[in-house]
Amino acid sequence: MSSLRLGAGAVAPQVQVALGAEPRLAGLSIEARAVSRGAVELRGWVPSRSIRTTAGRTALAVPGIESVINSLLVRGEDDRPSPDQPRAADQSA
Repeated sequence: MSSLRLGAGAVAPQVQVALGAEPRLAGLSIEARAVSRGAVELRGWVPSRSIRTTAGRTALAVPGIESVINSLLVRGEDDRPSPDQPRAADQSA
């Protein structure tokens, strides 16, 4: 835990830089949004759970970050409809 405390708007760009510097995250569209002082939310799509975890840990390692809301979605898991979810009918003519 870092003793450095940055304003809410200052942390997101630093997290974006850290995410871009991590080779395993290269080429992914991950957005870091400041939600409060020392906290960011990660949004976007990633190819696996391990990459999702890597992004969260990378963000948390940035000085001044105290919490990360990891809202990243995993392709092939989070984009599948659940079996109990009703399907929309095709209404095109």
